[in-house]
Amino acid sequence: MFAYPESVFPPTEFHTATLIGDQIYLIGSLGYARHPEETPVYSLHSESFRIERLETHGDVPLGIHGHRATLHAEHEIRIEGGNVVQHGDGEQSLVPNTKSYALNVRDGAWRYCAT
Repeated sequence: MFAYPESVFPPTEFHTATLIGDQIYLIGSLGYARHPEETPVYSLHSESFRIERLETHGDVPLGIHGHRATLHAEHEIRIEGGNVVQHGDGEQSLVPNTKSYALNVRDGAWRYCAT
């Protein structure tokens, strides 16, 4: 069994795991150590079991969890459903995600997808 320090890979739940080549991309989380203003993305190398955080940018679905992920293109994962964090009136709340997003795993760029 592999154990990773929390500084490398904090506990996650309600995330997705998508295989592209020899890497598994873990997207999203709902957990006690979660920061709702971000969406964590990790890459797990299936041969070495090395895990590393993928820095992302663009139209990030904030705090997404409980979503669906599908391989959309050779290096792109599409995210739909689940819940996201919404900010308003100085407060934040969890709301259903009604948008589709795509993550390019080559450059870490998120984009909004019109459905």
